[in-house]
Parts: sequence; C-alpha cells; structure tokens
Amino acid sequence: MFGDFLNCIKGFSELLNYELPITMPYSQFTIDKVKQDFHLTTVEGVCFFPDSIEPVTSSPRLQTILENLPWAIL
Repeated sequence: MFGDFLNCIKGFSELLNYELPITMPYSQFTIDKVKQDFHLTTVEGVCFFPDSIEPVTSSPRLQTILENLPWAIL
C-alpha cells in the first residue's frame, strides 16, 4: 500500500517537473532548504492576531477534562 502511495507521489512530481527526494535526513533539513524546494516565502514582523480577543467561556465538560489531565501533559 505504501509503495502505491510512493508511486502516486512520484507520478505527481513528474507532472510538476519536480525532483522529489525520497528521504531527507533530519541533519539536512533547514528552513532555507524547505523554502527553496517548495518555493515558499516567509512574512516576518507582521502580527497575525487582532489587537484584542474577546474571552470565551469554556464549557463545564472542558473545564472538567482540563482539571483532570495528568500533570505530565501540562
């Protein structure tokens, strides 16, 4: 099943005329490489959140769930 998925990805990459590496060691992963390979740009220094966010009251069920979470997760 995974082989079929890889063949599909390879076929799609050929349609895009893009050389798709099968593996990338973590030591070779950099943001600059991802931006170059996928033709991405980054926007820095822009606030994505509004100046003020209205508070939302959580439901009693959510409050109970959060109160009972194991400490290791918090």
